[in-house]
Amino acid sequence: MNKTTKTAVKTVATVKKAVAVKAPKADRPKVFYPFETKKQISAKIATDDSYVRQALVQLHEGHKTNEAGNQFASSHAASGVALATAIVEGRDLTVAETEKARTIVCHYTKRLARHARQVAKATEPELIETAKIFGV
Repeated sequence: MNKTTKTAVKTVATVKKAVAVKAPKADRPKVFYPFETKKQISAKIATDDSYVRQALVQLHEGHKTNEAGNQFASSHAASGVALATAIVEGRDLTVAETEKARTIVCHYTKRLARHARQVAKATEPELIETAKIFGV
C-alpha cells in the first residue's frame, strides 16, 4: 500500500466510527406524533354523529373549490353534496341519512387528517417544526 491509500483507509475508518456512534435511546428526546391520525379519525367517525356532520361539511367545502384531490368521488358526489347542503341549511339528518353520511365520510380519512394537520399548524405554529420531523 502506498501512503495515499493508507491515508484514505484511515479516513474511511474514522468516518465510519463517527457515523456509528449514536446517542443511547434513553438520551434521545421522545417526539410523539401531535396530529390526529387516520385511525383516530376512523374511530371518531364510527362513534360520533356530530363529527360525521362536521367532516361531511368540511369535505363539501373542499368539493366546492373544484380543486383536484379535494372533490368527492363520483359515486359519493350527489349524496355527499345533498347531505352537506342539508346540514348547512340547519336540517337535522335522519338516522338513515346519518349512516349514509358516515359511509361516505369513512372513505376520506386521509383527506380529513391532512385538513386537521393544516388547521393544527395554523393555530399552533410551534407544531410546524414537529411536523418536519415526521415529514408532514
